[in-house]
Amino acid sequence: MQGRFRRLFFIVTLVSLLLSACASGVPAGDGAATEGGAEKTTIEFWFEPPSGGESAACILTAVIDPFNAQSDTVFVNAVPQPQAWDSTRTAIAGGGGPDIIGTPGPSFVYELAQAGQLAPLDGFVDQYAWTERFVPWALSLGSVDGVLYSIPDELETLVLYYNKTLFEQNGWTPPTTMDELVQLAEIIDAAGVIPFSHANAEWRPANEWFVGEFLNHVAGPQKVYDALTGKISWTDDDFVQAITILNDM
Repeated sequence: MQGRFRRLFFIVTLVSLLLSACASGVPAGDGAATEGGAEKTTIEFWFEPPSGGESAACILTAVIDPFNAQSDTVFVNAVPQPQAWDSTRTAIAGGGGPDIIGTPGPSFVYELAQAGQLAPLDGFVDQYAWTERFVPWALSLGSVDGVLYSIPDELETLVLYYNKTLFEQNGWTPPTTMDELVQLAEIIDAAGVIPFSHANAEWRPANEWFVGEFLNHVAGPQKVYDALTGKISWTDDDFVQAITILNDM
């Protein structure tokens, strides 16, 4: 059974500076000299490595360094930050911060957009064919009050696998509803088999994904969006029901 897509978004703050620099060479920050002596536009990018130093080095060598090597106009100064989002919020509130930032999701973009701390990106949609490079729903989630402030970086999906051989041996049928899933889990448990296992022992924060899955599947994605944008409260009955079902699992 396949779960709903989980969205992880890469948010671009003041990205217009980077894009315009690529197009016209207009400086957006301090310059970095090229081998030929020309000055590149320096763009600062803060990112939080998923698992420390090794992943930071991988991002730098696999993504940032190749980009800097091939670009004649832009130099990306990528700075690993242990707590990038908290550091970014603090810096932006003080009038500073990087040119390019990442946030955990659309609700964080909403906060910055409402505070007037993000540059609109609508002018680049046609220029860089974003409507062709992103699926419509993914691109639309970067908008706040009809203005595009962010673009997606990564899409993931959560999938529930089942042991086909074990099911065939015991005559079990894959469930198609929540009630069927609960009933089957009880039958499997009674047979002395663990109904569910999760491959997240080495990274337990993955448990937070379950909250998002239940909120989206029980309350529905529209209600989740309304809550993220402040239109309704997280104490809504549908959210309470979703968390109650999760706890009962």
